Amino acid sequence: MKVVTSVKNAHLYDEKIQENRLLNFALTDYLIDWVQTQKEPVLHFWQLPETFILGMKDLRVDDLKNGLKIIAKSNYQPVVRNAGGLGVLNDAGILNISLFLPNPQRKISVDNAYQIMTELIQKALGTAEFPIEAYEISDSYCPGKYDLSIHGKKIAGIAQRRLNEGIAVMLYLSVDGPQLARGELVKNFYQAALKENFGARGYPAVNPAVMKNLNDFYPVNVTSVKEKITIAFADYFATDISEIVIKEQLKKTAAQLFLQEKFTKMTERNETLHQLFQEVKNNDPL
Repeated sequence: MKVVTSVKNAHLYDEKIQENRLLNFALTDYLIDWVQTQKEPVLHFWQLPETFILGMKDLRVDDLKNGLKIIAKSNYQPVVRNAGGLGVLNDAGILNISLFLPNPQRKISVDNAYQIMTELIQKALGTAEFPIEAYEISDSYCPGKYDLSIHGKKIAGIAQRRLNEGIAVMLYLSVDGPQLARGELVKNFYQAALKENFGARGYPAVNPAVMKNLNDFYPVNVTSVKEKITIAFADYFATDISEIVIKEQLKKTAAQLFLQEKFTKMTERNETLHQLFQEVKNNDPL
């Protein structure tokens, strides 16, 4: 099912590990705005250092401070994103893939947008021996209808952000690294933050064993995964891919002002969490 017609141009923005943990959330809003104006899709690869990305719902756990103690004992830094959903982890073995789609007259439904990303990943990374399927893995962390799995083990999750006539479909993919340890960290966070309510009220009863890396099934790394997805992206939209346009666009004054405004809002959104985390670290030195 192809719900997007062919386009004149498509764009790639491949970003290395970004030490500024909040900047990519500002960039997401910028690129949503850009694609609805230019009517051209963008594929964005990005990574973060060790980061525990909390959803807004995670701030409403019974005892957030107790949960943050668990994060403080790890090498991860918590941030809260500007959207709903639940916690996910980022590190050098996790690749974030954001697909930005123009949505004139808002013809692309929520499910259609998820399906586009699903088909892109299936085409790029699925094989006859290791087919990628989309359905909820309810005891994974950040479970959702469009979890992507191989032989019942979740490798990726998808979220979506919509602003006017632009869409960002955002996927985190566990490529390699300590996925079992990642799952244990998220499980321990929710157990500490929810106590007897662990697994209740819409928070997952995380079972680390239900998640795997793509590399657990066949040999890949972040670089080779990017290459496969870029080829599938070009094929899907039947066009060449430009890697120059977005880089040049982001240098412009208007783009820099837009990003600064959104970054400031993200910083303000994270201020209370940051203060609480520093308090926890100061009171419970490692």
